[in-house]
Amino acid sequence: MAGVNARPRAGDAGDPLAALMARLCAESGFSPESVARARGAIELHLSQRARELGLAAGGDAIALVAALAAREPAEYARVESLVAPPETWLFRAPESFAWLRDRARARAAARRGFRALVVGAGGWCEPCSAAAAVLAGFSDASRAHAADAIEVVAIDRDASLFARPMRFAGMELRGGVPPWAERFFPRVAAPVTAPREAAEVRETSPEVAACLRSAQATVDDVVAGGARARAVLAGDAPFDAVFFRNVAIYLADPVRERAFAGLARLLSDDGALFVGHAEVEVAVRATGLASVEASGVFALMARRSVQSAAVAQGTGATQEPRAAGKDASRVGRRVDQSAAPRVDPRVDPRANPAQRRPAPIAHPAREPRDAAWYLALAQRDEEARDLAAARAAIGKALYLDPRHEEALLAAARLAEAAGDGAAAERFRERALRAHLGKVRDEDRA
Repeated sequence: MAGVNARPRAGDAGDPLAALMARLCAESGFSPESVARARGAIELHLSQRARELGLAAGGDAIALVAALAAREPAEYARVESLVAPPETWLFRAPESFAWLRDRARARAAARRGFRALVVGAGGWCEPCSAAAAVLAGFSDASRAHAADAIEVVAIDRDASLFARPMRFAGMELRGGVPPWAERFFPRVAAPVTAPREAAEVRETSPEVAACLRSAQATVDDVVAGGARARAVLAGDAPFDAVFFRNVAIYLADPVRERAFAGLARLLSDDGALFVGHAEVEVAVRATGLASVEASGVFALMARRSVQSAAVAQGTGATQEPRAAGKDASRVGRRVDQSAAPRVDPRVDPRANPAQRRPAPIAHPAREPRDAAWYLALAQRDEEARDLAAARAAIGKALYLDPRHEEALLAAARLAEAAGDGAAAERFRERALRAHLGKVRDEDRA
């Protein structure tokens, strides 16, 4: 998925699992801490693959499959996805897609086409959501502009993710489909074998599917330029939107910054880079772009484009771009990460500020002291079914911000999953108090 360093690390030749984990840091650019956190999931995956391949159970079988993953790109891509779980549902952060729809409407009105790129797509959910948003904007502006004016390129190292049909059910539909996108995702009959929670099934309309193109590629292929990039991206034309969401959070610091900077260079003059909500500040510093000041929209643009977009949307005033390094986050509390210490997750998050970042990759990447960052981490762990890690991360979020409404609701959900109904109820009551307090503060303002 990442693939931002070209040189694999040898690791311990006598321990294929250790060598595989070292390669995830050296070649894929993941931070050692992210890889260590995923070790249990990696071992479980290797054990399951050993059974599927008819190998004997036990440590030797795990070693054999680890060695196989070191040789076979497809096997390695599966392991990569365990470190950075992909997007798993349609219209995650729906405000971002509604904002993209408005951007597409302006492009259509100007009789211009639209190109979008989804890097580390993890499957069809995010590309289909982006294509539907752009189509909706074009349909709103002019029916004369058909799908041939729109292209959404989805890339991932694991090409098998795109072999699956563009059909969505269960967790892929959590939150539902926005009303404006309903026509692009018609309901279909659920298969007889589907579990009860997957009773609703949606498929992608032909109009959306016609806009999509997938390719097997890494971030390196995209940002390095030259023949490889042109082969993947079908030319040198810039993109009006690039999605790189909830991947950078798992990367080592220098790798993360290099990826953001390289992807930003692919944008058109008024293009937008979409990132995860916990990744905004570091992306601003790495790219020099400005964060769009719109609720729930985690996107970056050139500063002049941010101001132009505000006028085009009829806000009545230009929106002031968020300055890099300032405490202006939409969600939770942020600090200037360029001065933040590297925090060991096993100690008090308020570690000695004199502890500065060590040499790149040799030690775990520092963690932002930010409740929203830990909430995002808990959500990733929950999706990977590592509920113990999710509870630990949400505990850190609430340590930093005891009134963080989303973190409290996540804590309630995790407590319910653990069978602790009383704790779940307490978290829900705290979330309600936090919400009412926020409403009162807004009323006073």
